[in-house]
Amino acid sequence: MEVLLNLKVSSEEFFDFLIKSIVLDVNENSKKQVSEKDIVRGFYYTKNMQNKVGKEARVKILIRELELNEKYTAVFIS
Repeated sequence: MEVLLNLKVSSEEFFDFLIKSIVLDVNENSKKQVSEKDIVRGFYYTKNMQNKVGKEARVKILIRELELNEKYTAVFIS
């Protein structure tokens, strides 16, 4: 699935928000404690998420591409 959106923010503002959100998600949902400098291409973590029928499943989230202010691709593997 590909999601395309036009946002009324700069790429710097968007990527700053994105990286901070990833750090918060990792620190709240995994045993890892990371900082913004740890979020790079190839970084992954696991967390529990609910599926469509309400069952909890473990999901691996992999940052496949990350070029600051340019490109971000993540893969969710369950």
